[in-house]
Amino acid sequence: DPASIFYVTADDVIIEGTGTLQGPGLFSHDVITNIQYIPSLIKIDGATNVTVQNLNFVNSPQAAIIFIDADQTKITGNTFTGGDTVANCVAAINYYAVFGYNSSYVKLTGNRIVDDASGNTFAEGFFLYKVSNSTVSDNYCKNIVDHDVYMYHSSGDLLGQNNYNTISNNVSY
Repeated sequence: DPASIFYVTADDVIIEGTGTLQGPGLFSHDVITNIQYIPSLIKIDGATNVTVQNLNFVNSPQAAIIFIDADQTKITGNTFTGGDTVANCVAAINYYAVFGYNSSYVKLTGNRIVDDASGNTFAEGFFLYKVSNSTVSDNYCKNIVDHDVYMYHSSGDLLGQNNYNTISNNVSY
């Protein structure tokens, strides 16, 4: 609690390298209604200007990266592999490469989201809920169950705001 390997709350942090963050290979099948408790490999919470780049993420427990109230988050050049079996990716339980919530000025570029050798994969590639003024570009997604990129804003949240998101040059297989 929080269920993460890295829990980032500081501003101006860079997590980078050529290493691998590997989950336990056990996946949460509980329906979790509070995003704060979704198990992940990296959680960014309330921080500004955090970069995660050039890492490999394998067997995330339910999400590889979660960012909440985290403006100017940059997730670039990473590879996300595996996930739970497709049979467990049901409407109430999803597996995310990246789950973003209530953030702005996010850049998700040059990432790869792929299934593993057994075909285990993510239900959602980039799941962005109330994420605005952001860019999703030059990413590669292979065999995602539901959405490569999912963006949601409830109608009342957009009133009087300039919430533009850009999606370009992504490849889905």
